[in-house]
Amino acid sequence: MEIDHYMANLFFEIRRSLPASQQSSMKISASDLGARMVDLYESTNDENIKGLIEAFLEHAGAEWSKKIEVKTKRYRGAELSMEDSRQPGSDERTKKKVRYYRGARIEE
Repeated sequence: MEIDHYMANLFFEIRRSLPASQQSSMKISASDLGARMVDLYESTNDENIKGLIEAFLEHAGAEWSKKIEVKTKRYRGAELSMEDSRQPGSDERTKKKVRYYRGARIEE
């Protein structure tokens, strides 16, 4: 990965935002800087750091930005998985309706 001036500025901003224990391990001359950024992106909960890392990796190239594609989406503050975890046919709407008429169970 070739680092230009814009990416260097982003790197140092990311490094300033990290806790002191993680700052010492982040070196701009590291050969696995991209992999470290991806690992940091997945491990952090700080939205500011995530945004900076996204900008850094988008500027690095398409192959790096693909590695941090969002696998979850947010809806009203809750994270939802993009994968459909329901099995076909197990949805509540596809099951037979069960109604009760005067205490007796009626299946439709």
